[in-house]
Amino acid sequence: MTLSLAPHYSGTAQVVVAPSGPSYVERIAAWLPALVLLNPILMWPLFFAVPFNSVLEIGVADGAARSYLIHKLWMPPLFCVAAFLALGARGRDLKLNSLPVASFILLFAWSALSVLWALVPVVSASRLALQTIIAACIYLSFAIVKDPRKILEPVFWLVVVAVLANVGSVALRPPGPIGHEGIFEHKNSLGGFCVAAILFAIYRLSWGNTVGKLTALMIIPICLALLVMSLSKTSAGLLPLSLVIGVAGCAVARWLRISAAVQFVGALALMTAGLYLSEELLQLNFWDLAGLVTGDPTFTGRTDIWAFTLDQAMQRPFGGFGFRSFWRIGADSPALEVAGTFTSRTAHAHNGYIDVLLNGGVVAIALFLPVLIGGLHVAGKIADRSFLAGTACLGFMVFSILYNLLETTWFLGTNVVFIFFQVVWVAIMYDPVNSPSREHGDLSWRT
Repeated sequence: MTLSLAPHYSGTAQVVVAPSGPSYVERIAAWLPALVLLNPILMWPLFFAVPFNSVLEIGVADGAARSYLIHKLWMPPLFCVAAFLALGARGRDLKLNSLPVASFILLFAWSALSVLWALVPVVSASRLALQTIIAACIYLSFAIVKDPRKILEPVFWLVVVAVLANVGSVALRPPGPIGHEGIFEHKNSLGGFCVAAILFAIYRLSWGNTVGKLTALMIIPICLALLVMSLSKTSAGLLPLSLVIGVAGCAVARWLRISAAVQFVGALALMTAGLYLSEELLQLNFWDLAGLVTGDPTFTGRTDIWAFTLDQAMQRPFGGFGFRSFWRIGADSPALEVAGTFTSRTAHAHNGYIDVLLNGGVVAIALFLPVLIGGLHVAGKIADRSFLAGTACLGFMVFSILYNLLETTWFLGTNVVFIFFQVVWVAIMYDPVNSPSREHGDLSWRT
């Protein structure tokens, strides 16, 4: 038996007797996020994705056509386990009094309501069900398990296995026409995974035994090499930027007591003012500056997609087109109006915020913003406990936010980056520094 301070502060410190170890419910629940992530980073790529299994001749080659089968077989049973464990877990903390968590739940409720006016309700409901199952498995796991590390540990070792699998793929296969894909179907998927793995490895360095820390140190340079070979420019460019912002943001939050969320919003306001002054004084607008920095003011044709989708979004500004009821929904897709172009063939708007707007209108955007702002704020607070953990969490928040300016991962089913985001975001919400009383919370994993 061990003594610990009660995590729920009610005015005075209380000493309670805690069990010597986690219950069987907690032990099982701790594996749920790793099992959810196992699908998109190992199972689907190894057995369904075209590039890898076409070389090894295993699994099913036509991944795009058969991908929903593995989701249907794998995800619902995990949700049933999560729901059963949640019913049996007494005293679980759902954090419903937290604005970011409540806003996230309300966003899912609004998405469910949007199915009523979706262009293709059946497709919308099916996609929302998968997204809800994934989120519920991750969220309920953290609500049940008292120590977030017990959830993050199996996720970390799964990441290690996936990194080694990608190393094997790169060694066995020549690069694709635009870069190495690893075991994934596209080089951007490998790039996004590598950045997520690097930031998660940095996170892992903030706690645990020597073996885990040495393994985390080992996979960081491997992921950097894979990132370079993937030729994923967006991910490669955002990694150092996210780390710099993570370090600076945590330093300011820890020693100057300025919220990381306030810093981020302030930086965006300064950038907006800078763009305005640039256009007024130098006659250089955003697209001119983008051309100078990247050499391509269209961002590889994305500007045409953005112009089209923003015009469509303004036609349904309040409620959108229904949850993921715009792209690839068959003959009813508005994208087919521009048949024969890249826009008609794309799977998303290549901008996560535009896609959220298309899914649920300005209401969805309004509900999603507290999720991002809350994550930034608490990530900065984590630097009080561990500067390394705070840097990793804030860096991951920044990476996800900026990545969705050029790609879409928000609410994109089993997208690897979005599932990683959900795991890290919920871990941030359940970090000891975000307990009702920090001085009486469990800060035992301080490093």
